[in-house]
Amino acid sequence: MQHPNRIYYIADQLQVDVDLLTERIVKTHSILSMDISRINHLISVFREYDVRPEDVVSDLTVFCYLPRVTEKRLREAREAGCVNLKPWICRAKQDNFDRFLERQRALLDLDGTNTEYLETRLGCTRAELDQAFSQTPSLGKLHPVLLRAKLDLLLDHGFTTEDIRKNLRVLLFAERRIEERIKMLREIGWLSPSVTLLTCHKRTFLRAILGHYRKLRMEIEGKKEEEDRCSEFKVERKEKR
Repeated sequence: MQHPNRIYYIADQLQVDVDLLTERIVKTHSILSMDISRINHLISVFREYDVRPEDVVSDLTVFCYLPRVTEKRLREAREAGCVNLKPWICRAKQDNFDRFLERQRALLDLDGTNTEYLETRLGCTRAELDQAFSQTPSLGKLHPVLLRAKLDLLLDHGFTTEDIRKNLRVLLFAERRIEERIKMLREIGWLSPSVTLLTCHKRTFLRAILGHYRKLRMEIEGKKEEEDRCSEFKVERKEKR
């Protein structure tokens, strides 16, 4: 089949609308000068790993990366259990890709329900979890990979399993929010905060931080006054001598 130009050819190979490809290729026009055998090879790789054509068109920069790396990453992601492969996997930074694989493999390792996993990981009783799940049903629907990642994050930052058991709602909050709050608390020297501070309303959280900061400031000023008094006392004793 003859094609008027390369855009028509690529659109035909990907089985996507020409107008859609034309709109997206403007930002990645280097594809138009690529060797056609490279393009064909990459398209065949995407087909082999069931990467949706619409996803490829939405992320055309994937054509700019080495075909062997693209194929290797898609293979590793599939072996790790990923069933919905996306182009970003092929162009992600190595550390981001490694974390992605780790989470996918963790999912394969997680057997049973969230209840069974939390029983093992946190030492919860079934009665405790049944009560928590009845009060917060979303806990039972949380993706196992996200559940493990949030537990790892909290435990890595020094929170104990007992801390987490007292407030399982923390597992429903985004990792980014948890990390941001922990960072803010560490920056003001609050090294052993309650898990509740990670889940409370923003206004309550900021009030708590302000209160802790004021307390630290008063302690610092109190120590300084005491040091000043000691210095004055030493000076007075020296003058009397």
